[in-house]
Amino acid sequence: MYLYQNDSPNPKAFSFILTQEDGARLYGTSLCFYEPVDKELYKSIGHIENSITVIGQKAICLISHFPYMNEFKRILRQLYRISLSNSELPIEVIKN
Repeated sequence: MYLYQNDSPNPKAFSFILTQEDGARLYGTSLCFYEPVDKELYKSIGHIENSITVIGQKAICLISHFPYMNEFKRILRQLYRISLSNSELPIEVIKN
């Protein structure tokens, strides 16, 4: 967890390649972002000023046998934007 007086850092996307023992590759992309931690949770840490926001790092990730890194970044950013919306439908339930 981190303490910030200003807004949390912007989300960042990272791509990576995993090579298996047989030489096969898996291509991955992750989007790392920060979310405010529930005040009840961080009260147990100790006294924290009201002007400071406690945030925790989270990430969402796509792994594939296909090297579509830029498309994965777009998909992850869209999922992140959906998660920030005021929709009452949890993102885990969204289906096409």
